Amino acid sequence: MVVYLTKGPTEERRDEVFSHAGYPDHQKQISPLVRASILCVKQFPLDYMRLGCLGAMKRLLTYLWRGPDICRLSKAQREQVEKNISQLKGALPAEFSRQPKSMEELDRWKATELRQFVLYTGPLILKDVLPDDQYHHFLCLSVGMTVLLDEADGKRESYLGYGHNILEHFVDNSVDLYGPTFPSYNIHSIEHLSDDAANFRSSLNHISCFPFENHLQVIKKLVRSGKQPLVQVTKRLAERQCTETHARRFQSSTKITAKMPDNCVLLMDNAVGFIREKKANGTLRIDVVRETDCDSVFEKPCNSKPFNILFVSSDLTMAKRMLTNRGSVHKKAVCLPYKQGYAIFPQLHKPE
Repeated sequence: MVVYLTKGPTEERRDEVFSHAGYPDHQKQISPLVRASILCVKQFPLDYMRLGCLGAMKRLLTYLWRGPDICRLSKAQREQVEKNISQLKGALPAEFSRQPKSMEELDRWKATELRQFVLYTGPLILKDVLPDDQYHHFLCLSVGMTVLLDEADGKRESYLGYGHNILEHFVDNSVDLYGPTFPSYNIHSIEHLSDDAANFRSSLNHISCFPFENHLQVIKKLVRSGKQPLVQVTKRLAERQCTETHARRFQSSTKITAKMPDNCVLLMDNAVGFIREKKANGTLRIDVVRETDCDSVFEKPCNSKPFNILFVSSDLTMAKRMLTNRGSVHKKAVCLPYKQGYAIFPQLHKPE
């Protein structure tokens, strides 16, 4: 395993150098792809599913659970983590195929479960368990990924520089908190994800392997027996292509209802809405809590409110009842029980 111990910015690979075999440490000759006018640096994005979820997030949790003494959680801390996880079971909305799973099963966590932890549940599960420096270090990864996954181009690009800096901070400080064996190639590469978001002017959702990973379950359902599975899949796919309209059974859509946990949304003005009734004509009766009446979930390494990560009191005394329609809804939110209220996170991924 390759381990990177250097801190701070390093020399970036450039296409004009790579195209002339200018990196003799790993280039023996000019790539045939270069002759096809393909930019081998900028046009090959990194996959945040492998780096951020299966890479950095799983490595960090593994070190916390059974790593070296410098970072391994005590028995009491592990018990508190398990208690926090159990309190969130059943609280995730329909777009999540799995509810939070015990850390004892970490080796069997899927990429979607690791994404669930880094973006939504982790900031609550690890709060008041980790020492402040470790907790803020984890939040650097969480906030950085939140920035790069935002679908709103204007907002994402305005925070892109900050997203890069906070991920670089995560990488640079990992040795001090987790030891010299922690910063593997996956960890080192995290700080380059912002370059892909900038180059492609896109959320990392559109250049990740998650759509292909999720589609595997669709393919598996086409296999009815153990005999010639490839033939079965091929025939079923051919049958679909021959039909005029492809059934939308496998295309999930965002589910919004009047019952928790699928009734929480973020409105266009960044207010939090709790849907109380969906009328037949499409009108929504919503309890609205303005952003100014919400608190932040965390203050360091940054205030969470600019990223629509908000705390709402459970009594909803500041809520205003209003009638609106689906057009006023900006995006669905993940509403998790937290202290004497709810922690609200913007839903950054499509249905699993």
